[in-house]
Amino acid sequence: MTPDQMKTLLKEAGIPFDERVDTAPRTIRSPLIEKQKTTLRKLEGLLQGQVEADQEKMSELLAALQKIKHGGGS
Repeated sequence: MTPDQMKTLLKEAGIPFDERVDTAPRTIRSPLIEKQKTTLRKLEGLLQGQVEADQEKMSELLAALQKIKHGGGS
């Protein structure tokens, strides 16, 4: 079959082959990616909590160090 014959058959079947066809945009959701996003959000919360706890502990340790340096004991 020649290319011209193929084009004719496609036109007769109503299939556009030489023009652009616009379609409406769609949002595709993957269950795997949604689960990963949920897990990462939970991990973010845990890490933020750990950072805050570490910063609080550092403040306490710095205060204790200052007391030791200035002879205040612990």
